[in-house]
Amino acid sequence: MDAVVLAGQDNEGRLRDVSDQAYEALIPICGRAMVDWVLDALENTPAISRVRLVGPRMTRPGIEVLSPGDTLFDNIERGLRGLPPDEPVLVATADIPLITPAIVATFLEEAQRLGEADMIYPIIPQAAILGAWPGVQRTYFRFAEGVFTGGNLFLVRPQVAAVLHARAERLLQHRKSPVLLARDIGYGTLLKFLVGRLPIAQVEARAGELLGIRGRALVFSHPEVGVDVDKPSDLKLVQELMEEAESGTHA
Repeated sequence: MDAVVLAGQDNEGRLRDVSDQAYEALIPICGRAMVDWVLDALENTPAISRVRLVGPRMTRPGIEVLSPGDTLFDNIERGLRGLPPDEPVLVATADIPLITPAIVATFLEEAQRLGEADMIYPIIPQAAILGAWPGVQRTYFRFAEGVFTGGNLFLVRPQVAAVLHARAERLLQHRKSPVLLARDIGYGTLLKFLVGRLPIAQVEARAGELLGIRGRALVFSHPEVGVDVDKPSDLKLVQELMEEAESGTHA
């Protein structure tokens, strides 16, 4: 299948304190741009036939580079444009440099077992994250089945991108108004979520109604997909892990 890497995030957040690169994807880790590690993983996954990059111009043979837009959804739409509308596309962010071909292949295999869906999104158990790196900080959500954080690797069918964009933007506009957001989500659903008793299946169903898609959540126990580099402590952790792996390889 095709794969799209989202690398259009300007370096205007917390990573600005440790790097003056224009884009977060270009911040170096072990002497290479962060996005290069993600591209390596995708290019070496047998199930991936073509990789597109939405982000800064860079020279890398075999990679189609597309200019980024103004928002995340703009970049998703640009990356999916012109691809077969009903064929799933793997989308990855540029800030998960710890992923490997084996992790990507496992994600695709497990996603396939979920059956037909317009979008498959991984949720990573808190225990998997903290079991690997006890000090790492993530945003977690409690559901009836446990505590999870979102992943940064997902499958989506290009034909739903425009609908997803329009409806998601409306929800984001309501995020600062508790009344509007509660009305969108439903008061009963929101209450269950706030007390940590909302089942994942109900999240899938309500999200599908709101976004107009058939979505599935995949409980995925590989923490590398849930730890994105968006602050200096993440960058330090990833740098140390890669240096340890490199020294072990040469030992």
